[in-house]
Amino acid sequence: MGHQSRKAGRTNSLLFIFIKGVGLVKFRKYASTKVIAILMSALLVIGSFFTQQHKINELQKELYIQENMTDQRYNYTETQIDISTLKERMNKECNFKVLDGTINIKHTYAYQRDSVLGLKSIYKLVGTADFYYQMIVNLQLAEITQASAKKITITVPKPVIDTQACHRVPNTFLRMDDECDDNLLANKKDAERATRQWEDSFDTKGLAYIQEYYTYSGIQEKAQQATIHQIKALLEELGYSQSLEVIVK
Repeated sequence: MGHQSRKAGRTNSLLFIFIKGVGLVKFRKYASTKVIAILMSALLVIGSFFTQQHKINELQKELYIQENMTDQRYNYTETQIDISTLKERMNKECNFKVLDGTINIKHTYAYQRDSVLGLKSIYKLVGTADFYYQMIVNLQLAEITQASAKKITITVPKPVIDTQACHRVPNTFLRMDDECDDNLLANKKDAERATRQWEDSFDTKGLAYIQEYYTYSGIQEKAQQATIHQIKALLEELGYSQSLEVIVK
């Protein structure tokens, strides 16, 4: 009886050890699975972090490159060119002609002088002639504000009428006989004096007419456009092939 009891006790002990061992093995398997899951999760988190950080670094690098490209577009330097030839030519052109032409003007001159018995000798001469005029720019007053391999910018004063160059064109006088008049006291000398004074006063009238004509805004605009064209032509003649900007003011 005692033997059976001891045997039963050993059996129970073995059963307990077996059950405990099985439970330990299951626990270890469960713990291993849990640890692996935790490790995998950690690795995924770490991997995602490094992937995201890599993307951020790439974006920052791309942004830096784009910023540098933008800076290069807007912050550039221009190679300056030798403009001594241009300056030398401009200093010589104090009266640079930008526009000229002729207009036909009708002019009347009434001549009279004292004659006999308090009477007057009268001679009226009416005729037309061509009047030459030109406009000039003083390039000595011009300013070169930019001179690079790509572009030249010059500021020049507004054109003015060259009064010294304006004159009646020779051999263009046309007498209008139907409008001319004289009286019985007028003679050949009166006709000659009237003709000379007609010519002298014609130049004065022509100059006054041109000066008034170029006070109109539309005509001034045409004169400025002619100035820009002639200045550009001068620079091209001197061999400057850059983009040319002429400012008239």
